[in-house]
Amino acid sequence: MALSSKLVDSHGTTSHKRSFPFLATNAYIDSCRRILLFPFGNNVDQCSIYLEHGFEPNAVPEDWSCCVQFALVLWNPNDPRIFTYHTAHHRFTKDESDWGFTRFLELRKMFNVPYEDFGRPLVEDDTANITAFVRVVEDETGVLWHNFNNYDSKKETGYVGLKNQGATCYLNSLLQSLYFTNAFRKAIYHIPTQHDESMANSAYTLQRLFYQLQHSNTAVSTNELTKSFGWETRHIFEQQDVQELSRKLMERMEEKMKGTPYEKALPEMFSGKIKTYISCINVPYESSRIEDFWDVQLNVSGNKNLLDSFKDYIQVEKLDGENQYFAGDEYKLQDANKGVIFRSFPDVLHLQLKRFEYDIQRDTMMKINDRYEFPEEFDAAPYLDKDVDMSESWEYQLHGVLVHSGDLNAGHYYAFLKPNKEGWWYRYDDDKVTKATKREVLEENFGGEYRSPNAQVRAAAAKKAPVMRPNSAYMLVYIRKSRLDKILTPVTAEDTPAHLRKWQNPCAMGRKERLLTLTQRSDLKRRLRPERPRGGSARSNICTSASRPSQKLPSSNTAVQTWDSLTLIPTTTRQRRGTTKCSEQPPWQKWWITLHRTSARTHDECVCGSWSTARTVRSDQISRSQNCA
Repeated sequence: MALSSKLVDSHGTTSHKRSFPFLATNAYIDSCRRILLFPFGNNVDQCSIYLEHGFEPNAVPEDWSCCVQFALVLWNPNDPRIFTYHTAHHRFTKDESDWGFTRFLELRKMFNVPYEDFGRPLVEDDTANITAFVRVVEDETGVLWHNFNNYDSKKETGYVGLKNQGATCYLNSLLQSLYFTNAFRKAIYHIPTQHDESMANSAYTLQRLFYQLQHSNTAVSTNELTKSFGWETRHIFEQQDVQELSRKLMERMEEKMKGTPYEKALPEMFSGKIKTYISCINVPYESSRIEDFWDVQLNVSGNKNLLDSFKDYIQVEKLDGENQYFAGDEYKLQDANKGVIFRSFPDVLHLQLKRFEYDIQRDTMMKINDRYEFPEEFDAAPYLDKDVDMSESWEYQLHGVLVHSGDLNAGHYYAFLKPNKEGWWYRYDDDKVTKATKREVLEENFGGEYRSPNAQVRAAAAKKAPVMRPNSAYMLVYIRKSRLDKILTPVTAEDTPAHLRKWQNPCAMGRKERLLTLTQRSDLKRRLRPERPRGGSARSNICTSASRPSQKLPSSNTAVQTWDSLTLIPTTTRQRRGTTKCSEQPPWQKWWITLHRTSARTHDECVCGSWSTARTVRSDQISRSQNCA
């Protein structure tokens, strides 16, 4: 029984090979690929066929990968009409070297039985052919069909993501957008927090978060920031409104900047002006009011694209007939035009797309999945008042697309951002950062029905109910083209405050550099009660295995070099983690100190004070003679 094989590449050419024993486990197709054949099944009662790369076992490059679409065809060489095939695609790597079909064809259908409506079997005269059609697909982003096992965002892209606490993906997408608005990051760094390094200070926690995103090698936690917001556990499992969150965050940061040189940085960056007016048609009378805006809410329903939404936004309403406008005692009732017009747009323009609206027929909120297109660049000049200064271009370039995938009740948020003026787009999906193509950024987030690459609606959708995309853009970030260099100015290590730079990765620091700051030590002294009286019945209530201390807690001017960081933890929290409960808890036992060793700790755990496996002792039981090693 023999097997004849040939390879057909993506251009339709064929390369014939000599026959191989049918029972062979490896049949070489060419120097780059080979077929793994199990004619009597790979632990199943069916023929099994796989495609494998052509490297020798110990010769596969460590970072090698190849994305392939392929079809495997088993056919009768005497009658090519008798065949069966399967198709698949796979990312071949050193760890995933083969891919195919364990259940390619049942054995009972292969031999001695006429195949389907033909009068002869598929395997005839102990001979059959296998043809592999192979197309190698260019992997632009490096993550096509990636399983993301052991994926390192920092290594692959140079950026890191944010950890999802439960349902904080919407927060993560907003924070990444603000982080890559470099001028905003610089402004946050200039908020004076060196005298208030408290975890209740949201400006300080945001500074720390941005600093970690800038220097960390792994995904960063947002725990400190959400705690500074006053959020409880239930809040991190509830998806909030991104627009409202953005406004509140801006207000809080603007408040922190008052009295500093950067007091007007945020309004100049994010705030524009809009005029609401009523202008009489037949008499020279106009009533108007100019207000600031930090974002623009645009209607999606009834509009095909972004430009249509802007036209709809500034549409003029005519007041006439019974709806005439009273223009004062001088002009009385007059026909008038009512509307809004923009007086200026900010350097960074946030556009909120109204994807969620109230449906009066269903009496509930609904997500609008209509197709809605937005350009990579657009000119905002047509939507400005006539007397606005046009000496500088009002063209805008797309910088970020925040996406919602799912429906009203359940969904996921992620962001596409372009960190630099030129270069790649990246997808920031919680803790993973990957490169993205323009099609992923634009076409795949327009919403509406799925379309093929030639812009035609899928054939299946024409016959059945249309298949709608679950993901669509809900917030767009544009930057004025003439201000791109100003907004995307590089942020270097020197731009960060000195009191933040000391929080670099403790695991990479020398032991002499791992010191408690004066502020932290003062905070410890303030929050810890005085040392309890020695002796007495209170001694019997101490629930700890630590030995009696040989020294007291170091004073505020004493450098502690044996431990890497200190975190105050309520006793009740430790009890939930398994500490034996005391029958009576004296006042001095209200707080515990968790001492972290840097060995086997990640950067994020060291900086943020993770204590899941940390050693815990009571505050008055710290001995400087204890060894960190």
